[in-house]
Amino acid sequence: MTPIEHTAEGYVIDAEMLGGAFQIDPSVIPELMRSGKITAHHERGVDSDSGLHCLVFSYSGRRFRVTINDNCQIVAQGVFRSIIGPSHSKI
Repeated sequence: MTPIEHTAEGYVIDAEMLGGAFQIDPSVIPELMRSGKITAHHERGVDSDSGLHCLVFSYSGRRFRVTINDNCQIVAQGVFRSIIGPSHSKI
């Protein structure tokens, strides 16, 4: 398996890659995702970024962002400290 694959259900990322990004044992990744402690979202590129996809994973105050092309080849990646948490205020 390559580190990232696209399936009919969505994207699949290798637990070794996520474990390395968050500096945790890859064997705990599936449970952390099932329990919602690791969250993920996908952004699709438009206009000049068409053909690119950004996968963002959040865990324990950090975010791992990986940008891939339509062939699931990694274009860029990085780990960042989250400075904005989830909003709990009402508008």
